[in-house]
Amino acid sequence: MSQNRPFILIYTKGDYAKSITNKFKQINRYTKFLSYNKLDDISIFLNSDENKYNRPDLIIFDLDDFSLEYQNFLQDIKNDANLRYIPLIVLSNSDQDEDIVNAYNNYANSYIVKPKTETEKEILINSIAGFWLSVVRFPNSEWFSGNINRPIA
Repeated sequence: MSQNRPFILIYTKGDYAKSITNKFKQINRYTKFLSYNKLDDISIFLNSDENKYNRPDLIIFDLDDFSLEYQNFLQDIKNDANLRYIPLIVLSNSDQDEDIVNAYNNYANSYIVKPKTETEKEILINSIAGFWLSVVRFPNSEWFSGNINRPIA
């Protein structure tokens, strides 16, 4: 994990990010959050040299729809050798099979229909934190910056 503490990058166009962030903070106050509401801002952050050792451990996309713009953005992340290891979770209002298939075809690691109640949201956040921030292990982001093709010892 980046700098030995979880780092979650959240993309949203609504107030859902604040709610999600507050729920995560209740679970783990040491988690670092960064929230954006423009894809260009995320691109600038992810591709800046000053952040190459400060990559998020998880990216959550809060989407109302899964438009071509978002599909292309996910593809761009997964086609970048320095970013492709970052898990991408899509939260959406849509439970349409077409949106779900498009998300996975564009390299989302998870597709989750947004919960309706606070209790469901709390269960979801506990599940995400429990799995992605506690169970899953990632190499340090420094390993991915620079010589991505070095052999594993």
